[in-house]
Amino acid sequence: MINGKTGTAQTADPVQPTNAWFIAFAPYENPEFAVCIFIENGNSGGGAASPIAKYIVENATIMDRGHKIELTAIPKAIGRTDRVMSVSFDNSGLTAFAQADADSESAVDVTAFIPESL
Repeated sequence: MINGKTGTAQTADPVQPTNAWFIAFAPYENPEFAVCIFIENGNSGGGAASPIAKYIVENATIMDRGHKIELTAIPKAIGRTDRVMSVSFDNSGLTAFAQADADSESAVDVTAFIPESL
């Protein structure tokens, strides 16, 4: 079992208003692993960052028990500026890397929370 805390950190960019993070440890009793995932332009810690932490801890546990796993690289994100809405995995690795459309209403818009006097 993985234990942790999700979060978002606001940015100054109204188009990409949040970064997502998740910090975790496992197992609860006598922790052996700790991980912190930070995703620039991530929508939420729960949707974008925590699945990556879970994947890392699960595979680290498997390796710690003496089993070998095949690692696959996630494609480079250099120059990618789309908002990361969610990340998911199956048994063979990354299966979904959802990004928001430019007109997506599912992304958080923090401009609604900025006082007009600023």
